[in-house]
Amino acid sequence: ERKLRQAGKTAVLQLMEARALSYPDETFDRAVCVHVLDFIAEAEAVVFGIVRVLTSGGRFVLTLPSRVEGAGLGLALVRDQVRLALRHGRDSVSVLLEIVSKLFLGLLYLPLMLRSGRRSFTSDQIRQMFAPLPVTGLTIEEESTYQDFIISGWKRSN
Repeated sequence: ERKLRQAGKTAVLQLMEARALSYPDETFDRAVCVHVLDFIAEAEAVVFGIVRVLTSGGRFVLTLPSRVEGAGLGLALVRDQVRLALRHGRDSVSVLLEIVSKLFLGLLYLPLMLRSGRRSFTSDQIRQMFAPLPVTGLTIEEESTYQDFIISGWKRSN
């Protein structure tokens, strides 16, 4: 709410159980669900709900983890940040100092990496998850740095 106010925007924000969305069928034209399903054991139920609340022809974009997070994710993010900074002409010493200063913030993610029940998906599992749903134009792309699949498509018209 604070960020919306600061941006001069308004929206109705609601807190609800992601596995059982309380919206009626065909409520939204668009749905975006990024880095949420990483933390929900029953991702399939959330995906079903997202498709259910889309109008016919409604578009969705969501992410699912392609690998179980861990130190590899942190290293990939650091490597990506270093490459980008050096490509933009920053000197290596200032880039190194910035990374060291951010290591403390990285500790905030430690409980997320240590939580039980972490899960990842394959593109075949994702196709199977969407197979019974009324979707078309399903696209599955892997983003290697963030170790996610980016899935998009449309709800098929009735």
